[in-house]
Amino acid sequence: SCVLTENQNCAVIGDGIIRNSLISENVSREMVGGVAGPFIILNSTISGNRGGGIGGPSHVINSTVINNLSRGSLHAGIGGAATVTKSILMGDHYGDGTPSDCSELMISGGHNIIGNAEGCTGVSNGVNGDVVGLDQASVLEPALADNGGPPATFALLPGSPAIDTVPLAACTDDLGNPLTADQRGVPRPQGATCDIGAFEFSTPRDTLFWLKQCREMNSTEYSPDQLNQFLGAISEKSSAFPECASATCEALEPDSPRSSW
Repeated sequence: SCVLTENQNCAVIGDGIIRNSLISENVSREMVGGVAGPFIILNSTISGNRGGGIGGPSHVINSTVINNLSRGSLHAGIGGAATVTKSILMGDHYGDGTPSDCSELMISGGHNIIGNAEGCTGVSNGVNGDVVGLDQASVLEPALADNGGPPATFALLPGSPAIDTVPLAACTDDLGNPLTADQRGVPRPQGATCDIGAFEFSTPRDTLFWLKQCREMNSTEYSPDQLNQFLGAISEKSSAFPECASATCEALEPDSPRSSW
């Protein structure tokens, strides 16, 4: 079921499984703005909810909980007795700006990235694969975007500490079965091991990503003269970086190592 709030958005309440979903920009004055469990939350993004992100007993797996706001005493990110595994918690805060990513009732299942673990029982940097104290600028892109969805996701930055961090044996769902895709349906793993959070990083982006972009966003055709002008501008701007690929049509061939630019 859902609860209508002041801006006609819904918080999700009840029990069950939330999978491959985005729950964002919901508002609640009296309860959790995002998800009020018990739920299994898998491969999902909980972001920008006012009233907190996740409340009640839940099991959070390979999800991204970010930038949720709490107006009351409930913690802004994880506000209840939740087990959190292979997930990213950061940027969640109270109305006065005080960080609040997780509660003292949260249990770490390992391999999490937590921005601020103050008050979170049993969560320590470097213990059980958890990484504590990072900010979003070193882990994720700054905003939700269409990264080959739907739904929208926070993409991992190149070099993010979330990349290739989860051992293959631990890359599983709530039943211990292999977790073979991320929130968007992109196969896991893309590297040697799986990534933390709802987004699996891949570079260069594969054909599936670009097919989805063209199908969902429509395509645009350019004349050879327009394309050459565009490539010439790139070459001029990139002259300070001789290690970069030359801006030519050949560099744009599908599935080439340089096609992602």
